[in-house]
Amino acid sequence: MPKNFLPGLKTLFIAEMFERISYYGMRALLILYLVSEIADGGLGLSDVTAAAIYGLFMSVASFLGLPGGIIGDRILGSKHAFITGALLIVTGNLTLAAGAFFGSKEISLVALGAIVTGIGILKPNVSALVHALYPGEHPQRDAGFAIYYMGINIGHLLGAALLPLIAYFFGWSAGFLSASIFMSIGLAYFVKKSDIIVNPERQISSLKNHNIIKSRCTILFILSIAIPASMILLPPFNARDIADFLTKAMVVIAIIYTVYLFSFVAKTATDRIKLLGLIPIIIGAAVFVIGLDQAGASLNLFAERFTDRSVGNMTIPSGSIQSVYAIGIIIFVPLFATLWPWLAYRGIEPSSAAKAGTGLLLLAASFLVMRQAAIQAEEHGTVLPIWLITTYLLHSLGDLHIGPVGLSAVSKSAPKGAVGQVLGLWFIALAIGHNVSGLISGTFNMNVALGMQEGFTNLTYLTALIGLVLLFLSPIMNRLEKTFNVSPKMKSYN
Repeated sequence: MPKNFLPGLKTLFIAEMFERISYYGMRALLILYLVSEIADGGLGLSDVTAAAIYGLFMSVASFLGLPGGIIGDRILGSKHAFITGALLIVTGNLTLAAGAFFGSKEISLVALGAIVTGIGILKPNVSALVHALYPGEHPQRDAGFAIYYMGINIGHLLGAALLPLIAYFFGWSAGFLSASIFMSIGLAYFVKKSDIIVNPERQISSLKNHNIIKSRCTILFILSIAIPASMILLPPFNARDIADFLTKAMVVIAIIYTVYLFSFVAKTATDRIKLLGLIPIIIGAAVFVIGLDQAGASLNLFAERFTDRSVGNMTIPSGSIQSVYAIGIIIFVPLFATLWPWLAYRGIEPSSAAKAGTGLLLLAASFLVMRQAAIQAEEHGTVLPIWLITTYLLHSLGDLHIGPVGLSAVSKSAPKGAVGQVLGLWFIALAIGHNVSGLISGTFNMNVALGMQEGFTNLTYLTALIGLVLLFLSPIMNRLEKTFNVSPKMKSYN
């Protein structure tokens, strides 16, 4: 075991926990801030525009993970990439707090641009740093990632619970300022302990000149602020049109990239068959993200407009209900970490496609719950939070069937030496799902319960259909996995 194993893992656990507090806390506030009336300190945007901006934020943050990984590998090194990304997140949230304070849409959009760029640079590189703690095929790697995964979900829980409370009592600006402070704490801890963190071996030889690296970090930071800031000089844009165009562009990119993988990366018939088997799971993951992202969009607005959140003399902030999802993940992870090996040992473990299909059916069940909640809200005006609590618990159960399983299947089925390239297709698919999620939310009439009912019904049909398709394909996938010995392990795409 390397000497820096436990101290290094502790450092990355804590740093990423604070980053996730910042991210999930800000996400819980975002769409509510965008649609809130100007008199209440918000931007007063329409539901359609706000949902499109929310989807763009999630999508671009995911998509920028591709160049973010390259920046870490080839330009800055993973450690400096983490620091640069964290500084951008801190600066972006400070700017978002200023935008909320002055009621400026332009400043707020610039801030979101800086935040998504920071996330895109930080996220792939912190995972690379965790991986670098364990040389070769270290037997403790899966355990290390499981511990790291818990840090992510503790951060999710605290962020979704705390920041909406801060915004409720002190205003939107205070909520976003808190996101900046939490990220600053995580960054300061990382910098203080960074000597015990090692870059991946492939980066070390090319990162000897620290002055050059610092200059590159400075240039990248300035560009990452300047490019979003140039939006102020541009004429007003239609967020939904941009989201629609970006979705089409990413679909084209995904198709071209898939052809590239089959033509130049998968060099044997076996590689191509294994890669073909991944396509349905990757599509299923993209559809799952469409539903999962409703937590920050339509479900958040349902909590705000149609849920009785009063407890005595206090009202629970609508965004805080999202913390139930993280609670579910923390509770259920040990269960599934035990269940899958137990089933595998007895030769009855479901295929990756069957697990993914089950995850989508659990997601469909959650929207069936919300459909009934919307019917009740139409009759009674508001409903109790138990509907949303049930929905978020179903989300967490579904996520553990598809997210970790899909990532593991990619890592096992990718051609030798090409895991990163195949993961690129995974993250492009997730980016498409994030964007489509915002577009779908924008089609809901979220001012009336019946409009919500229609939207939740459509999501039920979509997720159930794709889930059933994956279950139909699962016998074929099962034969492929047994033939090529592809067995999933517990990881995360958060």
